[in-house]
Amino acid sequence: MVKTVIKEIFIILLLLIAIVLIFGVILYDYVPTRKTIPNKVAYETPNEIENELVSAEIQDTNPVNVIYEIDATELEGYEITGEYKAGRSNPFESLSSGGQDNTSGSNTGGQGGSTTRNQWWKFINK
Repeated sequence: MVKTVIKEIFIILLLLIAIVLIFGVILYDYVPTRKTIPNKVAYETPNEIENELVSAEIQDTNPVNVIYEIDATELEGYEITGEYKAGRSNPFESLSSGGQDNTSGSNTGGQGGSTTRNQWWKFINK
């Protein structure tokens, strides 16, 4: 009994191998073994465009005017941090450059800057 089961399994395996080989011969033309893979194409900028870019760089030498705006909420934040002093010609000017002593003004380094920053963030996150 065991012998016949082994023989049948062997015969089934031989039939499967024969079927695979037959399909391989029949479908050989459809297997992409001779497929050609195209090479990568490098992009080259045409000379006309390169000349135009160079001339645009030469013409673009005019300075750009940048306009900054500060609204009321930002001014309140700067007042909290001590960076804004109302009533002066330049309210954001540091006190040391204005000829006054730096005892009541802005913090310069160390832990003072982080406390000022924390006050600012507390103001924003209200």
